[in-house]
Amino acid sequence: MPVRKDSDQDGTATYTINNGDLQALERIKEQYGLRDTDDVITFAIGVLSQSNGRAVTVTKDDGSTTRLLPSDELKQDD
Repeated sequence: MPVRKDSDQDGTATYTINNGDLQALERIKEQYGLRDTDDVITFAIGVLSQSNGRAVTVTKDDGSTTRLLPSDELKQDD
């Protein structure tokens, strides 16, 4: 998997990010003018936190919109 939690102890987690997700972090950093990839993760957490579990809507360059939700593969089993 491109993102994997390596440890979770005393309120601190360590993750390994590789493959396309690492490239995406770098690309997003550049696109938004963020200082580093840590800020990309902070930004993403803020966006998802504000969505309160609902879809995030993205407006494309042509004015069309896309609603984003996690894929079923990412969701917990019921």
